[in-house]
Amino acid sequence: MMKPPEGLDLRRMGAHLSRQRYQRGSLKSFVRAAKGKPKRPLPRGTYWARWYRYVRQADGGEKRSPREKIITKELASSLRIGTEYAGPLTKADAQRALDLLIARDAGTYTPPDTAATFAQVAREYLVVAEPGWGPHTVRTSKGLIESLLISGKPGNRPVVELTEIELQQFLNEHVSAGASRSKLSKMLLYVRNILDHAVMKGS
Repeated sequence: MMKPPEGLDLRRMGAHLSRQRYQRGSLKSFVRAAKGKPKRPLPRGTYWARWYRYVRQADGGEKRSPREKIITKELASSLRIGTEYAGPLTKADAQRALDLLIARDAGTYTPPDTAATFAQVAREYLVVAEPGWGPHTVRTSKGLIESLLISGKPGNRPVVELTEIELQQFLNEHVSAGASRSKLSKMLLYVRNILDHAVMKGS
């Protein structure tokens, strides 16, 4: 085993880096009362989001910085979320948008080549997601992503050129082929997750 350079304490490496914590934040249909301002209700489909960023200080301490954002249908659409329906933004899609905002704020991703294919982004997604999966999920989901989404029709398409119609047709083909509800649900989930990853990467 190589000996570290003199004066370098490997146990302290990363002590001054931003701390990455898993969090979902919180969503409310109103803006909370604060600093003398009253509670303010928001229009239907608009949500007040709040989360935290954890930053290591030079002395090794940690500072928690609050973040907040109003999530609208327009903001979600700019993240390619909720564009498939005309009505107000759902809370589930608002949470997806918040997940992306948290990831961007944490600085955990760097922009890729904008010509990246769906397969390339899917492989990057696997690298990020797989360590948090259990053995069963690795066995079932990894194979599905590799065989149907990476090697399948969407794989060789530049992710920025994929349309909702293409993706719907892709799913419809599997419906016609008799795919089970469980399989279709997983395909839809991972298509969404991979596209979310593309948005976080700036594709």
